[in-house]
Formats: sequence, structure tokens, C-alpha cells
Amino acid sequence: MAGFTTIGTILKLNSTPQALVTAIPKYPEISTTVLDTTVLNPSPAWRTNIPSGLLDGGPFEVEVETAASALTAMLLIMTNKTIQNVEIDFTTGDMLTFTGWISKIAPGGAAGATSPNIEKFRITLEPTGAITAGTQSGFWYTPVDTLSIQGGDIASFVVGASPKQMYAYALVAGSGFSFLAPNADLDWLSSVVGKATIGLHTGIMTWVSAGATVITAKVTSKTAVNATATVTAA
Repeated sequence: MAGFTTIGTILKLNSTPQALVTAIPKYPEISTTVLDTTVLNPSPAWRTNIPSGLLDGGPFEVEVETAASALTAMLLIMTNKTIQNVEIDFTTGDMLTFTGWISKIAPGGAAGATSPNIEKFRITLEPTGAITAGTQSGFWYTPVDTLSIQGGDIASFVVGASPKQMYAYALVAGSGFSFLAPNADLDWLSSVVGKATIGLHTGIMTWVSAGATVITAKVTSKTAVNATATVTAA
């Protein structure tokens, strides 16, 4: 299904970041009902109508990448039939908001060899009323106080192997909840570029020679939030 690329977009439920949105394959269809205003006239009689002015919002589908903890939280939301304040934050500073509930969580495809611990899903959200476009009061990293590099210190790399996609989890202050941070908003650095290089805003790491280097990930606009990991290749 065709969709829209949404690099760095975050899905929030009740103001808590839940997942990184990779695509929005289905925006809601907005429709209005019809009021019949037909008055019987001599033949031929034509049916007449006017719009009711009441808008109906259809289902909203998002494809996401997230940690397993977020899936557990969303399944609990479904079980409890909880209406959520849904917020979809774009990196432009724009956002879409509505109240709604989760009607479906479907597999979103294989995780892939470079990111085996990242869960991928397609989530269907059912708006209960108005869908509103607005401007964010903060960014995905506003409530974040810590980053954690996926896998931590890793000593199993091999020089000449395929480039490795690195990820970092963002931890929400005081909640114990984490979600996948968008690489587009992170600075990735390698302490020894003679051992490995890494894309500044992609997190794609390529080995140059055997040895160790320290990989750093930090939020570009909030550099105090960062993490490091020592990675080694033979």
C-alpha cells in the first residue's frame, strides 16, 4: 500500500511517546452525510438533497517501529477499551491530534538482520470525533532525559561485514518507558574513525580496520541527552 514517508515522526498516546512512525499508509477519509430534501412534484420527480454538515473521520493507519514494552502498553490500552488523546508529531513542528482508540495491531514485516530487536507494527486508530492540525508545544525529546544505544557494548563485529544500522532508545524521565529515537534528530560519532565510521544522522556504521571505538549518540538539539557504547571488530 502506498504511503507517505515520515522520517522522525513520533506517535504519542496521552502525551507519552510510544513509537517512531515510519509511514502513514492511510490517512482518515473525511466524509459528510446527506439529508434528503425531496418534495414530490409532478412526474418526473427528482430526488434532492443537501449536505448535513456533520463530518465523519475514518480509520487512521500508522506503521511504526518501537520497543517491545510499547507493544505491551498498547495491548493493555486495547484490553481496557481506553480512549486516548492521540498525537502525531512531525519533525516540521506540525502535529495532528484527535481522541481515539486502537482497533488493530498487525505485524509490520520482518525486523531485519541489522535491527533484530526492533518491533515493527501497523496500528489502526479509530477517531471518536474531530481531527485537528496544529503546532507542537514541544518535541519528542522534551520529556526525554536518557538515551541507550541498542545492544550496548558489542564485541562481535567483523571487518568487511555489511554496514550496521545503529539505534538508540529514548527514555522518558520518571516513567521507565522507552521508544526508538529518530536517527534524523541524533548526532552519531565514532571516537576512532580509523576503526569505524558512522553516519552523523543515519547511524549507519562501517568498519575500517580491526580494533575498538567508542560510539556516541546524542540528541542534536539537546546534547546533554546522550549515550556511549564501545564496539569492537576483529
